[in-house]
Amino acid sequence: MPFPDLVAALQAIVPTIAAEYPAKVQANRADVAASWAYQEKARQEEADRRAQAPASYPTK
Repeated sequence: MPFPDLVAALQAIVPTIAAEYPAKVQANRADVAASWAYQEKARQEEADRRAQAPASYPTK
């Protein structure tokens, strides 16, 4: 085995990664979903604003 210290270090951190990774992935996915929802809401608000803009100009 060429790198026994590396293998030992990786084997030592595997339990920590296995314990923490699923929760962090779930939190990250929730953050991404919230970001997408916020962006979609902002797009819809902008589209609504643009749709209402022509009606806001005075006519003679």
